[in-house]
Order: sequence, then structure tokens, then C-alpha cells
Amino acid sequence: MKLLYVGRFSKPKNNLALLKIVNEFILLGMEFTLDFFGDAETVDLNGMIIKNEFLKTADLYSPRINYHGFQPSSIIFEKEYDFLLLPSFWEGFPVVMLEAARSGIIPVCSDIQTGPREFILNINSYETKLIYPIIGAGGILMKCPINSNDYQDWADVIKSVFLDKIQLQNLKNEVLKQSKKYSFEEYKSQWENYLDKFI
Repeated sequence: MKLLYVGRFSKPKNNLALLKIVNEFILLGMEFTLDFFGDAETVDLNGMIIKNEFLKTADLYSPRINYHGFQPSSIIFEKEYDFLLLPSFWEGFPVVMLEAARSGIIPVCSDIQTGPREFILNINSYETKLIYPIIGAGGILMKCPINSNDYQDWADVIKSVFLDKIQLQNLKNEVLKQSKKYSFEEYKSQWENYLDKFI
């Protein structure tokens, strides 16, 4: 199983949760690798502290966790991955989720206030409470991982989808199709249709 993370080191990104989820995969006897792309040189002291703690612990998991620092998207997404993990506490609309989906990589995201619900489930409202996990057209929506039960849930759900090869391939196809709704061509078409109403 090939896992991917793309993002800077910072408190909102909940980077250290990745290590807890990885540990659950080990306890489940799963074969996997996690490639981490990102850095902390342009963020605050908290980001550097998180980076140092992450890399120190990641060394213990070598060669399962591979830290690559900053890389252009063209290099990151030319490789084949099964899942993109985004355990964030909060952030803006996560563009990396779309980039991954465009490559057929299944986003597994925290249900935060901006982005994942819209892409994964086509739900724009954040008032409704959901029961996790939810597998939608755009990936998998999970409770933000903050404790041992959450880490275990993330690992169990990902393992279950990965081992069901038909579900895995179907979901990869669905996220690829869902990503096309966010393409330049789709937006252009929608604007042209909208403007045609005034002509």
C-alpha cells in the first residue's frame, strides 16, 4: 500500500497524527510506505518543532516513511499512490486533494470546515453532524484524528478499502471522475452556459 502526504509542517496540518496512524498500520501487519512531501522553512517556530519531532520519529519507521522535502507537483504526482492522507485540524480549500484525485489517488481527509465535504460528498453545509467513515465520490471523509481510537479508525478504514481490490479500483475511478468537475474546462463551460442566458 502506497500512502502520500503533501503539505508544510504546522500545527493546523496535524502532521504528527500521521505517525500515530502509521503505527496502527504496523500493529495491523500492513505492508506500506508513506511518502511525505513538504517543509517548514517558511513557517513559524511551531512548524520547525513539529518537523524535528516528526523526522526524529520517522527515522524509527524507516524505510516505511520517506521524507522528501519540497518537490514540484509534477514530480510528486507522477508516481502511483493509493491514498492521500490529510488529517488536518483546519486549512483553506485543500488544493492538494484535487491534485491527488486528478491522478486517481484517493483522498482520506478530516471533516474540517472548508473543502473536503464539498469535494468528497458534494455537501456544502457544515452544520449537519455526520457519522464516520463516509466513502463518497471524491474519497473518504473521517473524523479529525486526535486520539488513539481515531488513529485506529483511520487505519482500519484504509486497510478495509485497500484489501477490497474491486472497491479500491472503483473508488480510484470515482475520484478521478469527481476531479474533472473542478477542471478549467468544466468551469469555462459553466461560465459560457451562464453567460448565454443573457444573450
